[in-house]
Formats: sequence, structure tokens, C-alpha cells
Amino acid sequence: MARIEIDQSGKIEQTRFDTRIGAVKLERSSVVIIDRRLKRELLSEVLPVRRKFKVLSLFTSGVFLTIKPLLAVGDIIAIDNEYPN
Repeated sequence: MARIEIDQSGKIEQTRFDTRIGAVKLERSSVVIIDRRLKRELLSEVLPVRRKFKVLSLFTSGVFLTIKPLLAVGDIIAIDNEYPN
């Protein structure tokens, strides 16, 4: 059992910047970069879904892809408080 720390640089809703979601577990790390153009495209799609839900969905997808290569049964995941509540 180990602790995985997650942090983000460039929030999802800040579409002028790429978003980097990083994870660290012991001596291993992983990062996912979400290109600003892709964020604009995904967040502007005309769907009957609120923008806040789209932002959180993209963030959680990025977190999953970041921790996937590091995750083991029993690990504790600590996400920096980017989106309270």
C-alpha cells in the first residue's frame, strides 16, 4: 500500500493553456498533458450537459489516465484540492 499524490497545472477551464496532471508514487511518476486545443473542442461541443460537468469529467478522465500505470490494490490517492465540493 502506497500513497499516490495528484496535482494539476493549468486548470481544465483555462483553455488558453495546456493542462498537465501529474502523479507521484514513491520514486515513480506519471503525467498526462491535455492540449489546449483539445480542451476547447471538448468543452465547446454542443451537448445537453452543463459546462461544469464537462470540466469535471475531463479532469477525472485525466486523473484516471495519470494514475493507471501506478495504481495497485490498497493504494491511497490524494488529489490536490483543485475543485472543492
